[in-house]
Amino acid sequence: MQARTQQVPEEKSSVPQRALTSQSVSDRKRAEALLATEKRTLEMIANGARLADILENVCDTIDAQAGNIVSAVMLMDADGMRLWPAAGPRLPKGWIEVISPLTIGPCVGSCGSAASLKQRVIVSDIASKNAFSRRLDSAICGDGKLAFPEKEGSVSWPLFTMRPAISGTAA
Repeated sequence: MQARTQQVPEEKSSVPQRALTSQSVSDRKRAEALLATEKRTLEMIANGARLADILENVCDTIDAQAGNIVSAVMLMDADGMRLWPAAGPRLPKGWIEVISPLTIGPCVGSCGSAASLKQRVIVSDIASKNAFSRRLDSAICGDGKLAFPEKEGSVSWPLFTMRPAISGTAA
């Protein structure tokens, strides 16, 4: 915790008043890391870096913010029917194989649903048969646990272009 005092403007009192403000050091470090990532991302764009490298950089930063997060970006193919993993450095290889490509539609996981519905989708139990299509069953082990059991839920957002049209999802 970082604390500092500052002079508070006097109103009608002749006694100087001070206020104590505090900011968590971890909050400050997190803000600094996000600012550094924003700068690094803009530099990558300005220098013509590959989109995959830029997206991996962003996912690495998101994942570093909390140990229980596995971020990913999926991009829509040209026909607008499927999503393909574009970044997700912490996604298990088996999971990537199962979701490549992912058909866009309701009840096709959080990413497929977010692209279909054009809104944020929250799935509290990604092993649920109601949330994911049967195609994803192979990512679930025989004991009903996911290929990466520390993850239970998923949140996905649609990514829009300037037009606005869907270009992919972020989870």
